[in-house]
Amino acid sequence: MNKPKYSILDHRVIGWYYPWFMNGLTPTSSPLEAKMRRMKSLGYDGVGTSWWDLVSYYQERGDLSQLRKLSQELELPLTAYGFVAEGWAFASGATREHAVALAKSSLDLAHAAGCQGAYLLGPFDSGNLRQAAATFRELCQYAQQLEMTLALEFVGVSAQINNLSAVRELLKLADAKNGGVAVDTYHLFAGSSTLKDLEEFPASKIQVVHLADAPADLSDPSIELNRLMPGEGELPLAEFIQILARQGFNGYWHVECIKGTDYASDLAEVAARGLRLMKGVVESSLSSPAATQQNVH
Repeated sequence: MNKPKYSILDHRVIGWYYPWFMNGLTPTSSPLEAKMRRMKSLGYDGVGTSWWDLVSYYQERGDLSQLRKLSQELELPLTAYGFVAEGWAFASGATREHAVALAKSSLDLAHAAGCQGAYLLGPFDSGNLRQAAATFRELCQYAQQLEMTLALEFVGVSAQINNLSAVRELLKLADAKNGGVAVDTYHLFAGSSTLKDLEEFPASKIQVVHLADAPADLSDPSIELNRLMPGEGELPLAEFIQILARQGFNGYWHVECIKGTDYASDLAEVAARGLRLMKGVVESSLSSPAATQQNVH
C-alpha cells in the first residue's frame, strides 16, 4: 500500500467575496505564497488552490509562473485547482459561450501556476445531460492541450447531477480520457450516492478527493457552509477511505476547510488541526482489515 499523501483546500479568501458566509466574522489573511510555505513547514505533501487564490495572487504579485517555481523549490505540488463557470452545463447562446470562455481562461490560470489537475463545480440546475457532456468534453479537450486533467465536482443538493451515477453517465457520454470526478465526502452523503455506488465507480476516474465531515443528519442545508474536519462529525469516512484503498486510489487526500469560525482563526492553527485529524482518520482506516478485504459486489 502506498504511503498516503495529504493536501489542504482552504477557501477563506472567498469570505472576502461573500461576507454572509462569515456571519459577521472577518477571515484572516492567507496569501497563497505564504500559505504554501506554511503548509510545507506543517508537513503537508501538497496544497490545493482555486480561481480566487490565483486571481488574488496575480493582482498582488503578478506572473503566476512564480508559483510554479516556488512549488518546485518547496517540492510542494499544487495538487488540485477548483473553479466555477456558472451556466457551462445547460445554458445556451451567449450565456454558454461566456461560461466556456471563463472555464478555459480559468484553466489557463492553473496551467500558468503549474497545477496539472483541475476540478469544475457541477451545475445546480437540470437540463439535457448530453449537452452538459458535450461541453465537458470540450473543456477536457482544452485541458488536454495544457497537459491537465479535469474533474467534475458534483454537488449533493443539485437538481440533477447530484450523485455518482449521474456523473458516471455524463463521463460516459463525454468520452474524455482526461476527464474524471472530484468526490467530496459531504456532497457524496448529502446527495443520493451510496457507498456501493462508490465501490462500482471506475477507480481510474476518481481524480480528486475532499475529506469533510458533518453530522449524520444532513437535512439542514446550512451544514454545507459549516462542515467539520475529518473525525469531528459522524459521516462514514472510514468506509469511504477503505473503499478507495481497495480500488488502489493513490491520489492526495484533501482536508477541506469550510467553516466561518475556522476562516476567522489563524490559518496555521487550523491547518495543523486539519492535518492531525485527517491523518488520524486516514491512517486508522487504512490500518483496518476492512481496507484490504476483497470487494464483493
